[in-house]
Amino acid sequence: TKSAMDWARLVEQHQISVWSSVPAIVDMLLACAEPPQLQSLRLISQGGDYVKPNVITKLREYLPQARLFSIGGPTETTIWSIWHEITPDDIDMIPYGKAVKHNRFYIINEQGHHCPDYVAGTMVMSGVNLANGYLKDGVINQNDFDMITTPEGQRVRVFKTSDRGYFREDGEIIFSGRKEGYLKIRGVRMAAAEIELSL
Repeated sequence: TKSAMDWARLVEQHQISVWSSVPAIVDMLLACAEPPQLQSLRLISQGGDYVKPNVITKLREYLPQARLFSIGGPTETTIWSIWHEITPDDIDMIPYGKAVKHNRFYIINEQGHHCPDYVAGTMVMSGVNLANGYLKDGVINQNDFDMITTPEGQRVRVFKTSDRGYFREDGEIIFSGRKEGYLKIRGVRMAAAEIELSL
């Protein structure tokens, strides 16, 4: 069902305890639900797009005991490859998070050099979650995949996302936008050029 009122009814009816969706869906749920309908929820994760602080504020108001998570990562890394448990300190900005085990994110500039803390650059990601490439017509295409040298001097294969961000001193990544020409629709990354070509 596409009705947020139905979602709220189903959460209450079946005493759903775990919710995971893109942030826009959580926002719709909160706009349509009565707080008592959602009281069974104990863990709420949002991923696929930027988590809005005002949604977190409302969730805390409705469900003060629930654990809240920001999860993410590109589809090319089996989707969930970064996470952050949202704390009371996360008020004006919700961190994108830290890489899950056996994965690693890097922030690089246009020259391919690693950015220091608080300097925004392109997010790239390596690790066990990394896809082999794009399969099209029986051929694996390596567009958006590359090799970089880590700060420790190792050569690793990475996926170059269209997302921009920076590291805080605690190692958490803060999302700071997307490269021009890319957008996300309902959690799916699209190149504007592909849409233009189809039109």
